[in-house]
Amino acid sequence: MLKCNNKISGIYMKNIDFSLKYLPMKGSNLNNWPVKYVSPNVSNVFGYSVDDFYSGKVVYTDMIAESDLVRVTEEVVNASNAGLNSFDHEPYQIIHQDGTIRWLYDHTVIIRNECNEISHFYGYVFDITHHKITEIALNTSEIWSKSILDHTEAIVYAKNLNGYFLQINHSFEKIFNVQSNNIIGQTDHDIFPQEQADIFRVNDLKVLKFNKKIELEELVTQNNELHTYISQKFPLYDDKGKVYGVCGISLDITERKKMEQELLSSRDQYKKTELLLQKTRDNLQLTLKNKENNLLYLSQEIQTAVEQRIKTEKRLHESTLRYQSLFESSPVALWDEDFTQLYAYFDQLRKIGINDFRTFFNQNPKELIKCIEKVKVLNVNQSALTLYEAKNKKVFLDGLNDVFTENSLTVYREEIIAFANGQTGFKSEAVVKTFSGQILTILLKIKIEKKSSGHVIALFATPNITEQKQAEKKLAQHQKILISVAEISNNFLNTHNWQEEVEHTLALIGKTANISRAYLFESFPGSEQHLLFRQRYEWCAKGVTAQISNNELQSLDFFKIGFSKYYKQLLNNEISICSQSDYSKVQRDHLEPQNILTMLLVPLFIDNALWGFIGFDDCINERIWNKVEIAALKFCAGVISGALHREQSEQALRASEQRFRSLVESTNDMIWEMDPNGIYTYISPSIEGMLGYKSEDIIGKTPFDLMPENEAKHIKSIFSDISSNWMPFVGLENVNLHKDGHLVNLETNGRPIFDSLGKYIGYRGIDRDISERKQAESIRNIQAEKQRVLLVQEVHHRIKNHLQGLIGLLKQHRKAGPQYDTIIDEMIAQIDSIAIVYGLQSSSPESQILFLQMVQAIVKSLASLTQLTLSLTHGEKLRTFEIDSDKAVALALVVNELIMNAIKHFSCKNDKGQIIIHFDYGSNYVALSISNPGYLPEEFDFYSGKGLGTGLQLAKSMLPMHGAEFLVEEKGGIVIARLVISSPLLINM
Repeated sequence: MLKCNNKISGIYMKNIDFSLKYLPMKGSNLNNWPVKYVSPNVSNVFGYSVDDFYSGKVVYTDMIAESDLVRVTEEVVNASNAGLNSFDHEPYQIIHQDGTIRWLYDHTVIIRNECNEISHFYGYVFDITHHKITEIALNTSEIWSKSILDHTEAIVYAKNLNGYFLQINHSFEKIFNVQSNNIIGQTDHDIFPQEQADIFRVNDLKVLKFNKKIELEELVTQNNELHTYISQKFPLYDDKGKVYGVCGISLDITERKKMEQELLSSRDQYKKTELLLQKTRDNLQLTLKNKENNLLYLSQEIQTAVEQRIKTEKRLHESTLRYQSLFESSPVALWDEDFTQLYAYFDQLRKIGINDFRTFFNQNPKELIKCIEKVKVLNVNQSALTLYEAKNKKVFLDGLNDVFTENSLTVYREEIIAFANGQTGFKSEAVVKTFSGQILTILLKIKIEKKSSGHVIALFATPNITEQKQAEKKLAQHQKILISVAEISNNFLNTHNWQEEVEHTLALIGKTANISRAYLFESFPGSEQHLLFRQRYEWCAKGVTAQISNNELQSLDFFKIGFSKYYKQLLNNEISICSQSDYSKVQRDHLEPQNILTMLLVPLFIDNALWGFIGFDDCINERIWNKVEIAALKFCAGVISGALHREQSEQALRASEQRFRSLVESTNDMIWEMDPNGIYTYISPSIEGMLGYKSEDIIGKTPFDLMPENEAKHIKSIFSDISSNWMPFVGLENVNLHKDGHLVNLETNGRPIFDSLGKYIGYRGIDRDISERKQAESIRNIQAEKQRVLLVQEVHHRIKNHLQGLIGLLKQHRKAGPQYDTIIDEMIAQIDSIAIVYGLQSSSPESQILFLQMVQAIVKSLASLTQLTLSLTHGEKLRTFEIDSDKAVALALVVNELIMNAIKHFSCKNDKGQIIIHFDYGSNYVALSISNPGYLPEEFDFYSGKGLGTGLQLAKSMLPMHGAEFLVEEKGGIVIARLVISSPLLINM
């Protein structure tokens, strides 16, 4: 007996919509994955009904998208072969009944028996289509960001904590002539000279040590020339806030540095020229004699200096234009502000002893306004105007303060404190509004640059992350709902009293979905030919008035309150949603006293009948319910309906068990139950009248303990085969020992039994005493057998006489002509071989046919038809072998054809040749060899049938399929045909 265990271990449900539980057929055969059980809300995901699955109209593999089917199957096979108890599928696509594609997350539990053989599976399936769409959108956003990085002139790179490259952009690949897939996993020392790589590593470690952004200039060898880069490096954080690497953005400023140097040189030359002019004026009186020469010299010096300065300023202007173009064309909102006065204000505060700027600004909030007044916006790009919906730059510059919200003012305070404390950069999320009033979430990034002129410039970047934050918020809410759904499911699976869990369930889903009220109504028949409803349970959010004591809700008539539409929807197993803007006057009179702005009702069905409904009220907003919330609420209704159905089923089962027990105790037949090991767990009192034992004497024993030893062994083998496949059985006869020692014949019928989860728990059946019937049958069988033997002997005798008469007629025509002799002889031989068999059967009272006796009679008959000598030989002691009478005629015809074939193809110069027919045998076979002089045709192939001739072909075709085989071969001019017969043709081995 098999002892199986399908206890479901902890299931981690981590996606959006719990929708389907399925149980494939027992065993590890995964073909098509037929479904044995689905939850009532299966149509939410697949569009098919429960009946579609149970009837076999739909099988699971038909719904999996063809592109994913092989992978999903391999995941099941690999997990099964690996001995796992459960596993998660990678998300895959299914085809909805309406033809649309849905994405599923599937957690599968593998159920094995104690032999570690797979009996079935439990699958928990979640609809993550919305999540996948969001994920694809985020991936698209990442691709868009990567596109920007790959098209910027700056080089962008990321390294891990050990300095190994994680990512580089296209500019890095182009400038340093490397490929991204080759550089990942290498360090600066694999690309740059030792000295430069050491400096880069030191700068990276500074970022990690101080955990903040730094800006510095770095020298890099590029195309055998030394280039100057301005680099911004900052730490990278994972989703838990832990630093996992460094990111760098470096821009080649070699040309700009050269132009700055040229400008400085030009200024120095100009100063020298001015000094020279001054000296010239001071010494003018002393140089009158050389006036012309001096003026010419000075003119040349001034002209050279002026030309050099013009060239330098032109280059600087061109560089400025390039940077301005990059600023204007950036897809990110950018602007810069002059912080010079703000930093001067910080210095003033420090001079009067203020160093704790957080405390200072917290205690003097008006000083923040003063800080705002000290900041001047210098420039703004088009992306910023578009983001903030400003008509032009003047509108933006004049009204920048109008975009602040309460949140952004808080962020602004943190920004001022950061810069007052000496930080050169600031980053934070902020909530702002556009000039049209639209609320946005931005990622505020500010970088401070202190110019040599003493000015302090702040560059602002504000990417719009509104959609990303909304998606994150939705995903978090969906995850929260999913966790609540999983908890509700687990609680109801582990309780047998749904009332104990319903209040907790209403509270949990109410808090999770931010609902004002959650409640349960039960239906009961009304006098108006439709159902009425009464409130059974209620949960209310804090501050919301409870309605459980409202008498109107204890006999609620939907038709009287204008809810006939919603009544019909509930009867059709559809959800109902009612919002304040749609209230009729009658509905308003009922709902407004309860402060209901939006109401959602979900039906509870048991056995295709409306048991009641659960409802959810929003008393704060006129709510729009999203698909995830509706799916979660419908799932809760499904769980509660399942619990109600289980309770009713258990009550019905208890009543049925009581009726069954009464019936069992009053019948003469013995009714029993046994566990998977074949041990009786129940047996009816009627066993005492049947076998002399009391019920309590047999509990704990097996049926085989009550049987004689040989009978027990025989029946146990039969039952083992039946029970291993969980098959029902009928009419299994078995012999038992009565308590006083006499034998009792029983007839047993049984069926396997399973618990509510489909686990095999044993057999239930009934035994009936058939001793008197068996005795009567035995007497009838003996009499019938005697009559049958006499009848068979008579029939065989008459057939033999008729065949012999036919042989006599054939012999009378043997001399009709030489051309007919051979044909007539063959016919005589064949008919005589058949007559021999019937003659043997008619002469034996037990209808036994001995093989040797049959061959001897055939040889004797054929010897009369030929001039050749037929020599029958055998060993000293030849055992007698009985052959199966049903196959005797066919076997006799085969022997006849083999001997006739030897006669026809006899080839010997000496006419006195003979055909040798020889018997030999072993412990489990007897062989007949027929040898005659002759030759086989060149094309002869016994197995393929080539060259056999009519006789051998006929013998081969008539040979019984089981227990007989023969072979034909030639040895030195002798053809030998060897016939070997064994069981089941031989029946007394």
